[in-house]
Amino acid sequence: MLAGPYQAGIEALRDGSPEAALPLLTEALEDPDRGSLARLNLGLALQALGRLAEAVPHLEAAMEALPDLAEPAFRLGSIAGLRGDAAGAAQLLRRALACDPGHVPALAALAALEEEAGDRMEARRLLVAARQHDPAEPELELALARLDLTEGAAEAALEGAARVLTLRPAHAAAARLFAEAALAARGPEAALAELAARAAADPFAAGWPLATARLHELALQPEAALAELRVAAMLAPEQPEVQAALGHALAGAERTAEAEAVLRAAIAGRPSDLDLRNRLATVLWRANRPAAMEAVLAAAIADFGPHPTLLQNRALALNALGEQEAALAAAEAALPGGGVAALVNRIAVLPYHPVAGTAAGLRAAAKAIEAALPPVPALVTRRRPEGGRLRVGLLSGGLGQHPVGWLTLAGLEALPETEFELAAYSLKPRSDPLAARFRARCALWREVGALEDAAIAAQIAADGVDILIEMGGYGEGGRPFVLRHRPAPVQVKWVGAQFGTLGLAECNGMLTDDRETPPGHEVFYTERLLRLPDGYVCALAPPYAPPVGPLPALAAGAVTFGCFNKPATIVKASGDRYDVPYAC
Repeated sequence: MLAGPYQAGIEALRDGSPEAALPLLTEALEDPDRGSLARLNLGLALQALGRLAEAVPHLEAAMEALPDLAEPAFRLGSIAGLRGDAAGAAQLLRRALACDPGHVPALAALAALEEEAGDRMEARRLLVAARQHDPAEPELELALARLDLTEGAAEAALEGAARVLTLRPAHAAAARLFAEAALAARGPEAALAELAARAAADPFAAGWPLATARLHELALQPEAALAELRVAAMLAPEQPEVQAALGHALAGAERTAEAEAVLRAAIAGRPSDLDLRNRLATVLWRANRPAAMEAVLAAAIADFGPHPTLLQNRALALNALGEQEAALAAAEAALPGGGVAALVNRIAVLPYHPVAGTAAGLRAAAKAIEAALPPVPALVTRRRPEGGRLRVGLLSGGLGQHPVGWLTLAGLEALPETEFELAAYSLKPRSDPLAARFRARCALWREVGALEDAAIAAQIAADGVDILIEMGGYGEGGRPFVLRHRPAPVQVKWVGAQFGTLGLAECNGMLTDDRETPPGHEVFYTERLLRLPDGYVCALAPPYAPPVGPLPALAAGAVTFGCFNKPATIVKASGDRYDVPYAC
């Protein structure tokens, strides 16, 4: 006897083929006896494929038609959690548990929400209750081990993570927890030695190189971590979570082509992972492919809803495409729940907007950032002693072949070494010829990009910097909040996303000129404007630049204007006509 469409759809789901199940379950929706169950399983199939926006209405209809069944409410609760709606997720999970108090996935999901909210006692109670129903489930063991580590019981966490890895040797989350627990319990050298011994005893288990990679990450050794992740991926090529870990590491190393391929493979196996989709979008951004980035983010927003991180990155993509209206709308949609990051994102796209991007608007946006920041104590209150060279700190990710480098190096090289000593705090490693010249001019060079703001500030203060020059602002990779810790007695802004005020009380001045900030514009800046007489930048022509040719206007009889710039600065006016009212 041939199976009907409902039974065939269920079999496809059991075989791990949700795509094949879709047409069968759709056909079974008309079944008078099992139509509601078909709708539930259709929602499950769509959820498994990461098509959350399509899954939700089917699951909602199933929850209404099958009010005594826990599964629809649980599935909707898990989707709400993915979309960042913790309150809605908790309500749906409790509804599922009201139908079935022993529903283990709902208990575990609710425990995760309670842990995230800071109620570890309630999280542990829920996990213990779940284990009573399913004592052999490794995910429950792992969740309890994570709580142990949070509460300082590193040895218990270590044992729990090890038991999970025994059952699932390629479990990435268990491997990371094992590494963190080993580090807490035994220190870095002993932890590495233990992992080496375990890997030697079980050389085909991907968990041990995964755990070793985590130790290297914590030690700020990204290349060593990447090497271990490659080994793990070779040992477990079929595991999406291993591919995900490798993809994240490749993205962090800016190996964009390889990262894109690995991330797409990981997303195919884990389509409901928001972080993977967002990471792919950032890789496409690095590859200067804003249209592809925007398409990935639009699809992710359709599934995960208006998640602030997705909206912020979409604002950047739309801005790069010259769609300033849509970019600012996306940035402002991210403000509820987006915190300081969303405020910084808004100010990053605001200057490109032809109406809202005014000096007054930028000042208001900058002050909104400052108002949202918690207070921090000042590290340095000293005054510089008389005599001796001034130690000038440079805080930037562009100390090389980058617009910041091209616009500052000539001026810095011209400073007399008998009076000025330069200390570089590089936020991004660079090894190009321009970077070599920066290194040659600087008496002190520190790579600090992996450190938190407070740690960078502490290092600057310890080095005795007299004047700190911030050269990143609210642009990509900038770290202006280091200034808030007051690591130097005098702190100044120069170049690097210098489209307006930082709005930070700890920034004393801004190097500028009377064309960049004409007289009368002081009201739009919280910094003292330090106007240089002949221009605020020192543009350096690259050695490969062609010689200056004759003026074309002499032959044409008219001046021809050109703009060699990015699409974000081109404002769409009407129809297919574009205008460039300002350059950024």
